[in-house]
Amino acid sequence: MAISREEALAREAVWQAEKENPIEKSQTTTLPPILGCFLEAIRFLGGNPSVISRDSSYWVTRNELQEKLVKDFVPLIPDTKKQLSDDEFKGITSRVADEINEFLAKEGFDIRLDQIGADEFGVASVLKVLVEWKEAGQETYLTIEGNNEKRYPAVRLSEKDWVTFYRNDIHSHPIARVETKSGDVVWMTIHPARTDTPFDVIEFSKKDKHQISEYNELVFPMVDYDQEVDISWIQGLSLMGWRVVQALQQTKFRMNEIGAKVESAAAMKLFRCITQHRRVFKIDGPMLLWIERPGLDMPLMSGIFTSDDWKKPEEL
Repeated sequence: MAISREEALAREAVWQAEKENPIEKSQTTTLPPILGCFLEAIRFLGGNPSVISRDSSYWVTRNELQEKLVKDFVPLIPDTKKQLSDDEFKGITSRVADEINEFLAKEGFDIRLDQIGADEFGVASVLKVLVEWKEAGQETYLTIEGNNEKRYPAVRLSEKDWVTFYRNDIHSHPIARVETKSGDVVWMTIHPARTDTPFDVIEFSKKDKHQISEYNELVFPMVDYDQEVDISWIQGLSLMGWRVVQALQQTKFRMNEIGAKVESAAAMKLFRCITQHRRVFKIDGPMLLWIERPGLDMPLMSGIFTSDDWKKPEEL
């Protein structure tokens, strides 16, 4: 299928960016455990998740990534909880770090919260989702050109009506869509350029796509990934008067000829701070004061007191 000059130029720009900004290490963004931590915190503080997740006045952000998280993804907290089963999505809240760390260890994760102080509490959330291809694929190998012909374990899916292919206007490679037994859909393509923010791949996934027919077979590498993910950019975010002072995440992803499994845990420690809802009135100038007695149409006493008389009395 012929492409327009504009699309050709857009793809050329992507190819050039890939050359100038090559990816060096695997990167993942898994938001449900992060949202799960916020859900646990809201519940612990007695809030209504459906209300607080959609009202920005409960949140104080300190950088652009936090702003985007609160604006675009925090409102999805109720839907995230609704769409995932209790086995897939679980969490814990505690004022004792050992309880949270024991929960993380039991779920198979290595991240650990620091000790929790008197004005702090901790939360953790775990996501575990398994998807299986509609039919098992064929084990094979693939090589990367110019990489000494090293062979990598891979999967081949041939002539499957549940494997379709697409393009979008800003990407230089086709995008494969693979259906699974559970109804979840796995999309995959080549993306060798680094991403600038944790949300770049999410934004890419939302781009309009059109189906193409020039492919009928998909070969993709198997994956065995287990890394701690840097989410320190969340630290400093405040929720209902509590500030995130520690934020950790670990993500595991495995994919083979049977299907794919994602396991991700996030843990946060929150510290009590002055809530954005509290407006303190300080009488820090001459103090006007009067005392009323119900039924008496005049004050018992009235006065204006300057700082000369601001002293602690020995007794009343």
